[in-house]
Amino acid sequence: MGTDQAVVAGAKFLFDRSVENEVSVSPAQIQYLLKDKGAKINQLQAETGIGAIDLDRDDSIATIIGSEYAIESALRWLSKHSRETSVPLNSTQIEWFSGGSENRNRGGKGGSRDQRSSEIRLLMEASKVSFAYLDKESETMKLVGDKSAVTAAKAYLDSKKKMRKESIPIDKSQLGWVIGKNGGHIKELQEECGVDSVQVLDGPDRVELRGTSESVDLATCWLECHLGYLKEQKETEKEILHALKELQAMPVIRGHPVRGQRRPPSPQRPRLQKPNVQ
Repeated sequence: MGTDQAVVAGAKFLFDRSVENEVSVSPAQIQYLLKDKGAKINQLQAETGIGAIDLDRDDSIATIIGSEYAIESALRWLSKHSRETSVPLNSTQIEWFSGGSENRNRGGKGGSRDQRSSEIRLLMEASKVSFAYLDKESETMKLVGDKSAVTAAKAYLDSKKKMRKESIPIDKSQLGWVIGKNGGHIKELQEECGVDSVQVLDGPDRVELRGTSESVDLATCWLECHLGYLKEQKETEKEILHALKELQAMPVIRGHPVRGQRRPPSPQRPRLQKPNVQ
């Protein structure tokens, strides 16, 4: 049998023995399988030998096509890599992982414009879960990953239960100083006070601090002290400039007239006359 005929016969053999199996999957599991342009689906096919997998978002169903052995391997793979766990969250945790995304971020940890995705990304990096999704309706965090990763993610979530957020109004003229060159002042604030997140936001202009209660109190004091000093410095500069203008407006300083005024005539020294000798 020729090569082409062998390929056709092999394909027919596999097709005749292929079956379909429908599996219920959650939206979070679908997102996990589709992320990275379908890289997880390619991994699933390569490691289990299934022919294809079709994901139905509307009905939350995955249709797996392949041999019975391949489908059983795929089910084990899905159970290991994409098992979903829902973790209840309190109001502080929900605010922590969802707050700040409605505002434009001018500076802060990581330079992210979307604070929600930034915090969830940190959760995933710290715990090694494959996927994490905040479900505000059910007030839960959906986690996809193996047992050890989910356990680490739960511990990370617990650490955010007593987190606090504080907004400090600032003047628009102080924005540049608060951020500093290349975000230097924000980095200094985080390192010295230990806050998790510092964001400079507009509408209205303010600095938003996130962290433990102790770190937020320290950061608030740090900002108020530095901004108070900055304000006093600017007021002192204004007073100096005002004093200089007053000095320049004085008509005579140490006998030198102000520009535009004529110098008064100097008194002439009396001339000595020689006595007449007769």
